Amino acid sequence: MKYKYDILRKLNLIDKTDELLRFSARNNIKKLIKKKRRYLRKKFQIYNNSAMILQSFFRRISFSNNLKDHKHRKKRDSIHFANDHTLLGTDIKDIPQIYFYYFTSNNINHAFDIRELKKCFNNNNDSCRHPYTQEKISIEINKQVNRIIRRLEYRNVPTHIPDYIPQSSILTTRMASLHYDLLKLNVYSDIDKFYKFDVIDYVYFLEDLTGNILLNEDIDDEDFDDIVEIYEKSQKHYHNKYKEKCLHILIDIINGILNTEHDRETKALAISELIDNYNFNH
Repeated sequence: MKYKYDILRKLNLIDKTDELLRFSARNNIKKLIKKKRRYLRKKFQIYNNSAMILQSFFRRISFSNNLKDHKHRKKRDSIHFANDHTLLGTDIKDIPQIYFYYFTSNNINHAFDIRELKKCFNNNNDSCRHPYTQEKISIEINKQVNRIIRRLEYRNVPTHIPDYIPQSSILTTRMASLHYDLLKLNVYSDIDKFYKFDVIDYVYFLEDLTGNILLNEDIDDEDFDDIVEIYEKSQKHYHNKYKEKCLHILIDIINGILNTEHDRETKALAISELIDNYNFNH
């Protein structure tokens, strides 16, 4: 074959620029084709096996995630929730099953309309935080919420809610959580009174906390400086956001005190007495 090709080439009877014709005229062209076929078949088998392993792995992961998601989206009477309403005030019992979601943090269950929870996460640009405790949400919970939302959107289920999650609603949920924590320690405090404090009242109340020998060791001096700074800003032009900032700081301080290992009940009782006995004409 190669001999005939060379003769025809010298006689200018074939296209000299045709590379395909030149290769096909080689004497061992059949062996080369068979060798190439074996090589490609071997490569295909390797890639096909790898693809099957990856597909099997992702199927197992998808199945496992579906089981976890289903567990946290099932309404069960046997589960006790710390909250009675969603972030926008809907009764937990009235949450449509398709939007129901709950998770457990510090052995406490909270139920949500998953659309509201996702909206709340989006409002925290720096990190996803628990709406009730303001603690950072684990990566697993954040991924689970996003995964469920994507699945709903894939099924063309509406996930948009026109209402935004107001700051006052988040504060209300944090206050409710604080009240629940005190109740667990058998302390019944006037949380409504604490919520009605003004900025100056929070400054004086923090002074009372720091003046208590039992509580002052768990309070950071920077927190007091932050509240005083907020108070000074509020004197220039008052806005309700200053009260909300103070309240967030105080709730963080009280949560920090209640999360200590020793004398939790005694400290909770001391905080409750400071709230109940606070004089607005301080």
